[in-house]
Amino acid sequence: MADQSESIRRVLPRGRNALDRETVAASQQARLLEAICELTVSEGFRAITVNQLIARAGVAKPTFYEHFESKEACLFMWVDREIERLIGEIAEAVQHGSTLEDRVRLGITAVVEFMASDENRARVLLLECFAAGRTVQRRIDAAYEQLAQLHQALREEWRVDHPGYPSMSRFRARAIVGAIKDSLAGGLRDGGEQDSPAIRDELIDVVTLLAVGHPAE
Repeated sequence: MADQSESIRRVLPRGRNALDRETVAASQQARLLEAICELTVSEGFRAITVNQLIARAGVAKPTFYEHFESKEACLFMWVDREIERLIGEIAEAVQHGSTLEDRVRLGITAVVEFMASDENRARVLLLECFAAGRTVQRRIDAAYEQLAQLHQALREEWRVDHPGYPSMSRFRARAIVGAIKDSLAGGLRDGGEQDSPAIRDELIDVVTLLAVGHPAE
């Protein structure tokens, strides 16, 4: 998020009417989304004010309301975009596995690397966004359901050539997603390194056991 908004700001020339409205609006929105992430981590979502957001983003209050009706709407857009990125990276990663175990390993590695690449992003998605109200919570719940369905789909693809494997229940799929989320969130609370090989390997073992039926080999 920070890289995107900073790149937009670097190409914005000074002076009135130097850029078209769409480019200016994209820059303003990117800065507001970056600001909501940073302030949610540093202040806690409930304590954030619109005045703080516009000061951090460097925009006027009327500009904020051109983009968002509230700070909740701003955080919702940020969460929605980051979730889509995460799910896209997982879906891309698992396509490169030749076995179910490989796909589990690649999917877990994608999650760990995504969270480790930006601690603010990880803190908002795993810890802080739950104070933002029902709309954001429903988006998070929908993401968990998408990821659970992905695990079920991977099992069904594997069963085509291995019919002896049973289908994965919805309960088990949700348990897998919950185990990943809770493990990474716990690591953040404890101040651990999200991208440490130990965390990744432990998660791979746990999820392989749940998704395949035995620990990772």
